[in-house]
Amino acid sequence: YSYCERRGIPITVHCDDQGYRVIAHELAELYTAPERWSRVFTDYPELSVNFAHFGRRYLPAARGDTRERWSRTIVGYMERLPGVYADVAFNGTERAYWNELGSFMAGLSDSAEAVVRRRLLFGSDFLINLTKSQSYLDYVAGFMASGLDQELKSAMLERNPAGFLFGDE
Repeated sequence: YSYCERRGIPITVHCDDQGYRVIAHELAELYTAPERWSRVFTDYPELSVNFAHFGRRYLPAARGDTRERWSRTIVGYMERLPGVYADVAFNGTERAYWNELGSFMAGLSDSAEAVVRRRLLFGSDFLINLTKSQSYLDYVAGFMASGLDQELKSAMLERNPAGFLFGDE
């Protein structure tokens, strides 16, 4: 982390409860949870990290938990730390996701929504998307036809990736 922080090298980490697991689900959930990054960010506050899938949880939340907890944790990091981003790669294979994302963002405070709008990335997961989409064109068309406003879509596709990759926020 020190090496990446000093040189401005961004890191992308998996952050949803799906994927190709080779360990028990409970252990994978523990390793994937964004809260595990708290200690890292204490030691490396300038580290650039993209939480892939924006903490999307597909499986039912455990008792006393919520499906949005991971996403909300990531938003909290975004509010405090300059290098925290999230992408929505793969999430849009279910077209309803775009409306869920819009509702989630609308439920944030104005300041939290503003920082998410500057740090949210489209992402890709190109090959994985093909397992649940008719084609990559269909996946992208779903995003473009979604109810998200054009300013946010442009930011997710252009400005925000430049900020993450090159520090040009």
